[in-house]
Amino acid sequence: MRRIRRIRKSLENRALGFSARIRHKAYRIASSIYNKAFSYYLRLSPLNVEPICIIRSNPIFENLDHCLNYFIFHASYGDKWCILSFLGAHLQLYPTSRIIADNDDKPLVGLFLDGNTIEERFIFIDKHSLLSLSAHFRPISRVSTQIIDSWSAPGCQHVITPFLLANGLPAGTLKHLHAVYYPYFMELLNLHGVSYGTLIKTLLYLPADTCSSSPCHFTQDDYQAAEEISKKGSVGEGHCPYVLINVVNFSHSSLSTAQLSLVISVCIEHGYRVLVNQTQSGEHFAFGEVMQSCPQAELITIPPRLLSLICDLAEAVVGVIGGAMNIAVQFSSSHVLSLQTSALGYGVSDEELLGKWGKEKIWQWIDQDWPCLRPGRVVENAYLGDADMVRDDQLQELISCFLNKVMLVSSSI
Repeated sequence: MRRIRRIRKSLENRALGFSARIRHKAYRIASSIYNKAFSYYLRLSPLNVEPICIIRSNPIFENLDHCLNYFIFHASYGDKWCILSFLGAHLQLYPTSRIIADNDDKPLVGLFLDGNTIEERFIFIDKHSLLSLSAHFRPISRVSTQIIDSWSAPGCQHVITPFLLANGLPAGTLKHLHAVYYPYFMELLNLHGVSYGTLIKTLLYLPADTCSSSPCHFTQDDYQAAEEISKKGSVGEGHCPYVLINVVNFSHSSLSTAQLSLVISVCIEHGYRVLVNQTQSGEHFAFGEVMQSCPQAELITIPPRLLSLICDLAEAVVGVIGGAMNIAVQFSSSHVLSLQTSALGYGVSDEELLGKWGKEKIWQWIDQDWPCLRPGRVVENAYLGDADMVRDDQLQELISCFLNKVMLVSSSI
């Protein structure tokens, strides 16, 4: 009986091996035919560009170790903070990873990671070279796909992160750390309400239970600089609390000059100093009219590294939802009122944006990955839609109600 079972098992194994060989041979034949038929288009297509070839094609990378793995750190203002809050966990798990970043981002990176890690794991280059690297991800190319899958690595099966945690990253890969460069990611984010932290963990191949970190490497000079900025507009020895208003925004439509003046006036009427953050305004925003109508307010420019500290020192932060407001909620402890105006560049209605987490629930969505809804903290998102359609009395009531809640909480502490 044992002999019969052994013979049967042997026949089964041979059959499986034969079947596998047949499938492999068929795949090779089909692949060969496909490559010959479409060779011209494949040569033109960015899908045919290997990651290591992209690195080799740039003279500034000629001395890079091609056995290592490279990640491009290039994103918008608020996204950089979010990515950095998970990057330390990735660098601990994957010793072959190196991060290519803009020279100008050194101070920001230094908030989340220690000097030795930065020196060993980061490669800082000029902005133009970084942009040229990012360009390889659009149109969608081979570097915009998953780093590996079951077709290229036996044992990888249907999920990638556990395989990479056990076996390490394959050599010579190049990946971008911004979700906008990957197919379906923005759909998952903006239409289906998948959390942003989940997408960052997917890009970094991190376990699902990985927690975000806060900036923890502020220097004494940082604290002193933040204190100096926060004192603007104060009179005498007693410094009354201030409301920070973030006016610069690129993802949603901005408030009008008259509406911004109204918001400032309401804050002043409630007894607050008002600091207006004009960082990154460039030529997009004109503040002369606003500051003439509200001479008690002060214009400030906040170095990117200090944004969370300035927010933290404020009694409250108010502004149209966007990167600066995200940093205020996720990386400070101040009270926050975000004004959600119509989104720009999404092509969907505001009702569809962020799936079930849009509008009033948006900070609950963020709280999943960056815990911020603590007891005693007032964090609200007010949906306005088309800002041009908002009446002055509605906006005034909205700001007043928020500040009254803040004052009530502050008086009870």
